[in-house]
Amino acid sequence: MSSHEEDIKQVVYGSISPEEARELVLEALDCDQSHPDKFVKLLVILSDMTHDNDLQLALHYLIRATYEGSIAHSMAIDEYEARVREGREPAREATKKYQKRRVNDERESETGKKEKRKRKKR
Repeated sequence: MSSHEEDIKQVVYGSISPEEARELVLEALDCDQSHPDKFVKLLVILSDMTHDNDLQLALHYLIRATYEGSIAHSMAIDEYEARVREGREPAREATKKYQKRRVNDERESETGKKEKRKRKKR
């Protein structure tokens, strides 16, 4: 491919780095960035529909940047994408899991405090 063709390709497709993708996501999301599942679903659909490698790479960077700001970032990105493809909302699932764990921890903490108070009274 000639350098002129490369220049045209650069203008048509643009070149996006992971850092630029992160900035685009921050600017594009008008929602809670810790729960971007709907936005990621759109990106995944677009990525699945294209056969252009440069566009797929750009979309992958956008998905990764969005995922990294998500509350679901503790799971593997492949698992995250798979759940989004299934129509699930991994960030919402992660939030519920975290809240449930927090409630259980608080209960255990309260139970432990009650036991200590009982022992002190004896």
